[in-house]
Amino acid sequence: MEQEIREHLRDPVYIYAVAHALGEREPISGLTDPVVVDHLDLLHENGFQHYLASSRNVHELAGESATRTLSSVDATQIGAVVYATNSPSENVTHSQDGWAFLRAASLRGVPLTVVGGNGCGNLAIALRTARNAVQAEGLSSALVVTTDRVTSGSRFEDSGSIILSDGAASCVVGPTLRGPGFRLLGVSTAVKAELGGSASLMAMARVIRTGIHRAVENLRRTVPGGAGPFRLLVTGNYGLTTRRMFSTLCGFDLSETYAPLVADIGHCFSADLLISLAELEKESLLRHGDRLLLLATSPQSWSLIAVEYVVADRPDGRTPDESPLVIT
Repeated sequence: MEQEIREHLRDPVYIYAVAHALGEREPISGLTDPVVVDHLDLLHENGFQHYLASSRNVHELAGESATRTLSSVDATQIGAVVYATNSPSENVTHSQDGWAFLRAASLRGVPLTVVGGNGCGNLAIALRTARNAVQAEGLSSALVVTTDRVTSGSRFEDSGSIILSDGAASCVVGPTLRGPGFRLLGVSTAVKAELGGSASLMAMARVIRTGIHRAVENLRRTVPGGAGPFRLLVTGNYGLTTRRMFSTLCGFDLSETYAPLVADIGHCFSADLLISLAELEKESLLRHGDRLLLLATSPQSWSLIAVEYVVADRPDGRTPDESPLVIT
């Protein structure tokens, strides 16, 4: 049995059937929140134009996204659900919110794990949890869904100077793939839970730099072929200044950093990265063999997710084209 588990842990795992469900798009200039009004010029300078608002509970947004994901796979093969949120529905526990999601997604009998604790970086721990379940337990597949919305307070987030949006994203994680998807090469997380609300900008910058560098080093030790080369760094929908800093810390030029929907949808918490993967596929910007580095962050945790784009059952059998990927 032990040998069997070891063999499973060496098997490849793939991410596919990515989908999302988002709130309604509204211009940030229409918000009357005084905090947003005070920072409107800064938000515009950083590329934000719109945000997404929904009156639905997060489990309902998650249910819609999951239904779209499951429409393209055999839902009876889903052996586990990993549900990630930083903002459960009002007046319920995280567990109750997860159970409501299972009902909304018609997955009432599937084992559920609710994860959190990494804020807008929750996707990384959700993928790690799903990967581990698939590999260690030999599951046919697991469903990952991340969902959040603003229920109180301001939509302006001082950390990164961003505008928060409501939305959910989902995918399937499994050991086999037909058609396009992403091989999950590795996940690396660094945490530094020591910053208080009164920390200076210089102290925050030092902690962020140390955290990202540690995550990069961890990834180099665990990813097949090391931590590169990668065609693109995919970040959350942060402002231009923050994305420039993250690009430098991860060893990329800003032109190699992908976050195409900053202006259109704002920052959808930990759903941003899956939404961007779906956008890359929709725009046909990926080729078989392209490696991507995803950066999932919160104010005190930094995760790197390494993936490789794979088109299974390629009819031509050609070696992937290694020419530079140009994003316009």
